[in-house]
Parts: sequence; structure tokens; C-alpha cells
Amino acid sequence: MNRIYKKKIGDFLKNKNIAVLGYSTDSNQPANAIYKKLEKNGYMVFAVNPKADQITDVPCYANIKSIPEEVGAAVLCTPADVTESAVNECAENNIKYVWFHKGPAPNGSYDKNAFERAKELDLEVIPGGCPLMFVKPDLFHLCFGWFQRLPE
Repeated sequence: MNRIYKKKIGDFLKNKNIAVLGYSTDSNQPANAIYKKLEKNGYMVFAVNPKADQITDVPCYANIKSIPEEVGAAVLCTPADVTESAVNECAENNIKYVWFHKGPAPNGSYDKNAFERAKELDLEVIPGGCPLMFVKPDLFHLCFGWFQRLPE
């Protein structure tokens, strides 16, 4: 991983209020694990799911605008075809740091048009990988981080 992304990741993780878009009723979804890991490590985390007010014990917000706190960063665990609209929503709500989640599946949240749009909007974007590779990573995520390549 190049030093530009290392800096972006460090800057992203300096934000203490983070939105996680794509929190799901399916507990095996990456957004749920990311939410829990960030919360466990002292972050104030906000789950975003437009179809639920609450999932188990986690309150959900319909969109970023409805979050009652100022949020500086967002992890997008959305389907790739809605990532561009999520990027626009982040920009409209003054979120500067955006992470497109991408696990071992082919694309995850990454979408080339969304990546280009984020750059146009002057957002600091991490276009792949997973925050779990950097927030007290478990062995799987630590190893996955060694092999992850991010687009320029």
C-alpha cells in the first residue's frame, strides 16, 4: 500500500464520529462487523439503513442528514450501484473522508464513477479494503491488508 493511502487511512481513523452505510438485518454483512469493531475501539458510530429504525440493539438512521451528531467520515458498505449517490450524500453533509468497503468479493462498494465523483467533490476517498484491516486487526484482516491493492 502506498504512502498516500496510508496517510488517508490515518486521517480517516482520526475522526471519532463515523457513519456506516449499509448496516443490515443480515448480521453477516461487513457493515455490521465494521460498526461493532469501530464502536468497541472507542468511536461514536452511526448505522445508516433507510429501511429500519433499529436492528437488534443498534439504532439506525434513514440517511446521513438524520444523524444527530456531526460526522466526519463514512464507511460505504452499500451495493456498488448506489455508491455514487452515497458519495453525493456524504459531500452534501460535509463528510470529507469516505471509505468504499471492498472485501474478498469482486467489487464490494467500489464503483469507478463513484470514485471519480468523490475526487471531483474533493473528498478524501479510500477506494477499497476494509477498516478492520487497520483498527486492531484480527489475523485474517491483517493478512488481507498485505495483499490489497487500491486504485489510483
